[in-house]
Amino acid sequence: MINFCWFFFKWGLALVVVAALSGGVYLYVQLDDEIRYHVEELLADHFQDLAVRVGSARLVEGQGIVLCNLVVSDRRSARSSNPLVSIDEIFIHSNVGLAELLQGRLDIQKVIVRRPRFCIACKGGQPWDLDAFLQSSKWGDGPLNLLVEEGQVEID
Repeated sequence: MINFCWFFFKWGLALVVVAALSGGVYLYVQLDDEIRYHVEELLADHFQDLAVRVGSARLVEGQGIVLCNLVVSDRRSARSSNPLVSIDEIFIHSNVGLAELLQGRLDIQKVIVRRPRFCIACKGGQPWDLDAFLQSSKWGDGPLNLLVEEGQVEID
C-alpha cells in the first residue's frame, strides 16, 4: 500500500512540476505579446495619421525592451507596400524588470535604433511623406540619448 501511494505521489509531483514549467513559459511568452501590443497602441496613439505595426517585443530583465520589425506607413497613401519607416530593431535601455513594467514605470536611459529605413517622397508640391512622422516625433521634455546604427534614407 505504501509503495502504491509513493508511486502516485512521485508521478503527481512530476506532473505538477511539468505543469508549473509549462505555465511559466506560457506566461513569459504572453508577457512579450502584451508588451508588443502596448507599445503598438502607444505608438498608434502618438502617430494618429499613421499606421504602426510592431512585429515582436521582448523584455530583457534589468536591461530593457527589444522591439523588432517596427513598420510605420501613411494610412492615406497608396504606397502601403513601401512604408515611410521600417526599423529592424529598437533596444530601449532601461533598468526595467517585471515589477516596474507592471507599474507602468519606464526610465529610459538610452535608445539604440538598428537598421532603420526611411522612404520619403514629395509629389506635385505636396509636403514630404515624412512630415507627418517628424511633426509628432517629440517624446518627453528632455533630450533623448539616441544611437542609430546602419540607417538608410531613400528619396523618391
